Amino acid sequence: MREPQLQSRIYTQVLLLSSALLLTSCIVTYKDFPNIDVQSPPQSARDFPIYFQVNPSVLHGRGLVRSWSVFDPPSPSLESYQELARAFRETKLFAQAIASSSPPEKGIYCSIDVVHKWPSQMADVFTFTSMVLLTAFPTYSDTSQDIVQFDLYIDNKLKKVYQYRVTRVRGMWIVFLPFVWINLLTPSREETYRATVDQFFLDADKEGYFTKY
Repeated sequence: MREPQLQSRIYTQVLLLSSALLLTSCIVTYKDFPNIDVQSPPQSARDFPIYFQVNPSVLHGRGLVRSWSVFDPPSPSLESYQELARAFRETKLFAQAIASSSPPEKGIYCSIDVVHKWPSQMADVFTFTSMVLLTAFPTYSDTSQDIVQFDLYIDNKLKKVYQYRVTRVRGMWIVFLPFVWINLLTPSREETYRATVDQFFLDADKEGYFTKY
């Protein structure tokens, strides 16, 4: 009776050690997301609202098809989508940001969604090899991307589609263990999403879409 319990305990300890190595030997950051042009701030706040919708449901359903993959999140987390909505609600460019499932007959409306591009198969192979060897084999991947898309409507007519890319960069190697603290200094996925919202407001404002309708 004791032998199965001992085997189970050893298995659990090995699993915990393996998980700890995988988590602490991985450095993740993001690149390619917008750098806000602080030299060109948006104009003063309008006295009318903007309507918006964040669409996580389709992507989450699509992402579950590959939810078996441990190499890359199957889709942006709920927190990432919440950050998109929060960035809209906190904008000072409009009198108010109102969540709406469809464009109004009169007014400015934006539908926001994310298209997730999976890592390459080669990146998956290298990552799997590194995980099996408890990160003794170094691996690097920068082929996982999110395309944050903003569909801008004015008076219920699609005017323009804005897209901003966010690339996930991940390095995994046991040598990274002493440097895992770097993850605390790198931008989070939520921060990159907020940057795309700020850039969208700047770009659409510069192009004159936010003038009085």
